[in-house]
Amino acid sequence: MIRRIARITIAAIAFAPASLFIAHQYDDGDKPSSSSDVSTSAQRATTTTVDTTPTTLITAKPATKDITRDNYAAFGISFQRPKHWRAQTFPEHTSGSTSPIVYLSADEVSNPCDTSTTGATECGWPVDMLTPNNPLVVWTVSLDAPPPPPNTVIDGQIARVDAAKPGACKEIQGDETIVAAIARPSGGVFYMRACLSGDQLAAAEQNVYAMLASVTVA
Repeated sequence: MIRRIARITIAAIAFAPASLFIAHQYDDGDKPSSSSDVSTSAQRATTTTVDTTPTTLITAKPATKDITRDNYAAFGISFQRPKHWRAQTFPEHTSGSTSPIVYLSADEVSNPCDTSTTGATECGWPVDMLTPNNPLVVWTVSLDAPPPPPNTVIDGQIARVDAAKPGACKEIQGDETIVAAIARPSGGVFYMRACLSGDQLAAAEQNVYAMLASVTVA
């Protein structure tokens, strides 16, 4: 059974202050209960494993030569990905103004969102457990979220990229979590979460950062 999280949790991630967003993205079971706890959680959770300066992202190259470019014109974003990370989409589910764009994985994933009889949308992980060395990447968009506090620039837009081990992906046996938030030119934020596991983390990281380096937004 796919783990579920309540609609209110998704909304909190999309609309909360940056420190809360980061803390939620990396959360490994310690739920902050106050503003000071949120700040502490965010500081603990945002240790980066690689340099995320604009120069590093611009020069990032994928670890594989077999890549393709996906264009999600309806959302205004395009990026390159390794071909073996298959792009999988499902009938649209939203939580407020937050919508999934695509799930990337070499494994088959399941629709992680359900609408209850009360009309609330509940979403969880699209897999029960990561296959070692098969990353899971989830792209979503929020039309109303405020811009992130930047530590890099992606396609001219302010952005934030961080990583933690294991982070939120611990829930599906992940060894590392990489998250990104990219401001949309017309308002709102693109979010990416990548879950990595196995003994080839360096190559997986390289592919994730190369994907981010290839992003174009409109």
